[in-house]
Amino acid sequence: MCAWGLAAFALASTAWGLENSELEERAIARVLGEGVTRDRAPGGKRIESVQVARLAVFDDDDPVPDFVNALHAQTRERVIRRELLFHAGERYSLERVQETIRNLQALPQFGVVVVVALPGSTADRVQVVVIVRDVWSLRLAYDFQGTFERGRRLPLAVGPSLPIPKPSVNYLAINPVETNLLGTRTQAGGIFTLQPDRYSLGASALHPRVLGSKVDTSAQGRVFVNLDSGRAEGSTASLAVYRQLLALSDEWAFLAGAGWLVEQTRVFSDRTPFITRSGVPLAYHTSIQRGGAEVTRSFGRELKFDLTAGLEVNRRRFEARPRPEDSSEAFAQFLARDVPVSDTRLSPFVQLEHRTARFLATRDVETLALQESFALGQVAALRAYPAARGVGSSRDLLGAVAWLGYTLPWQDGFVRAIASTSAEAANEAKHQATAQGALRVVSPRLGGFARVVVDGALVSVYRNYLNRRLALGGDTRPRGYRSASMRGSSAFAATAELRTSSVNVLSARVGLAAFYDVGGVDETVAEIRLKHSLGAGVRVLFPQLNRQVFRLDWAAPLSAADGFRSAQPLPGAVYFTFGQAFDTPRVKLPEILGSETTLLEVAP
Repeated sequence: MCAWGLAAFALASTAWGLENSELEERAIARVLGEGVTRDRAPGGKRIESVQVARLAVFDDDDPVPDFVNALHAQTRERVIRRELLFHAGERYSLERVQETIRNLQALPQFGVVVVVALPGSTADRVQVVVIVRDVWSLRLAYDFQGTFERGRRLPLAVGPSLPIPKPSVNYLAINPVETNLLGTRTQAGGIFTLQPDRYSLGASALHPRVLGSKVDTSAQGRVFVNLDSGRAEGSTASLAVYRQLLALSDEWAFLAGAGWLVEQTRVFSDRTPFITRSGVPLAYHTSIQRGGAEVTRSFGRELKFDLTAGLEVNRRRFEARPRPEDSSEAFAQFLARDVPVSDTRLSPFVQLEHRTARFLATRDVETLALQESFALGQVAALRAYPAARGVGSSRDLLGAVAWLGYTLPWQDGFVRAIASTSAEAANEAKHQATAQGALRVVSPRLGGFARVVVDGALVSVYRNYLNRRLALGGDTRPRGYRSASMRGSSAFAATAELRTSSVNVLSARVGLAAFYDVGGVDETVAEIRLKHSLGAGVRVLFPQLNRQVFRLDWAAPLSAADGFRSAQPLPGAVYFTFGQAFDTPRVKLPEILGSETTLLEVAP
């Protein structure tokens, strides 16, 4: 009781004052003018009116001419108003205002989001102005990972010739998408990906608030085409209908959906077309089908309890065929170490989640110059499910997943610890079990211009009938190594990153980052041998385009990995995409259409 009491006191005593950034204040000035009088104590007063101010993407401070705004469909006022959790005639509630801000921040159509309270016609009344700045809805999102390979040499008049590095593309994704069709928040777009062995083409769509309800729908699909043969060799698709818990007062949510993935899985190394096991390339056929439905009943406000029940179907098939030159012994070793085990599971499940409804408002953590919110306090979750061969599953089992975590504020930073265990006790010793944990420390801003982020995660699949593999390298830490070049059943990855605040450069916010990564993978935690890398990068926020930062990183390996250092004329690799290199750790319960529930990457 004493420990929980101290934690509650620390949590309650951190109403850390967050002033608006220069970017947010400029948005207020554009709507209300300079020096407008604000109500600094609006709590409990009657809301006299609620005004919504929609700002265009580009203004006079941007290098882009204002007439370009005519090419963008601005979000309709009614679309913004339906997200508000307060209305004229109600009492002003700081909790509902902050919740509204968090909900609007979570929508990709909006950049700057500010709510301002102004004096009303009498002392006990207040006027509320919601200011929202759209981001450019027609965008070209992309993700790139590449290394430098040996190219031709440039002869010099004096001295040895100069090696000219040739960039090698490990992964490229281009995603042209309209994120705000006709100002309704409907998304529609295409996607193109390029990997060393294949490319894919496809499309995606998301339609929120169907017929004015709180129900959303989403769909996506892609076809994989082999680069050598030019033939299609797989596809992926998903379709979902769902209602989320959008407000603390919401009581019901649901999800129903289905999807599949059929592909030729190939894992590439730095020097050869494939990573090999005793000469056998890491390549096999993958076929996964997922589907199901769930319903959630939510209880409480300050202390939330969400009870979920549902049914899920998960069918996974993996097949590898030996080449004529593969020995039976080498191929058997490859199957035992690298090919996942096929499995079918049809499971009803019940799940209970608990969390506090407290948040830290801060900035310059995951983005720049914009307000961010992070959940504080305790979080706990438990999910239980059976499966039986008599109804179509491939194993008789009883499974459980448990999570426990706590987040403490540290001025305008925070400390988060989180841990999880999952286990499937099955017939014939076909058990599956994982233990994992993570720690994230976000320091207060140092001198107001920088903060240190320290993040680490440890995952151990200590019972592994399904032969699940974890992977590190590339964009999954440690940066600088080839993607997924480190594989095994247990993995550790950590980073210390210095992130600066931003400066205004032609209306963009530009910051810097320096980082040290460490990570390793092996069959057990005791066998892990760590590899290290150093690097630096640039973080750029284009408030006209995205709330996420654009990230350009260069990382150099400090440890040899499959001859990586000796094979390259320049050390390391470059990455550019949107978003930070590693996410804030959070509870990752199984999802009907989601990926694995580990804190580190699951290998292909």
